[in-house]
Amino acid sequence: MESLKSAGAVDNAIGEPIHLSDGSVLIPMSKISIGFATGGGDYMQGQRTPMPIQFAGGGGGGVTITPIGFLCCSPGEEPGVFKMDKEERKELFEKLLSVAAGVLKR
Repeated sequence: MESLKSAGAVDNAIGEPIHLSDGSVLIPMSKISIGFATGGGDYMQGQRTPMPIQFAGGGGGGVTITPIGFLCCSPGEEPGVFKMDKEERKELFEKLLSVAAGVLKR
């Protein structure tokens, strides 16, 4: 249960601040989705005589963290939110992979 609480913590939805040279701060924001499903059933196979109960069950869950934008705080200006659509997120991810590959080659 503790790991579920930490998965939905604010620190996970709002990333580490990025400080820019002009004094601005960008704070990445993400959407967190958590889902669970369970199911089961008794299998008596239509028999009326008492017999051990045959039971089958299962369950599962998942967590998705999706970057959605940035909160920008600049000195002397109102904070602004910059949202990214799906295509922009894909381009950002591809650019990050490209930069990471370049760093690893060095």
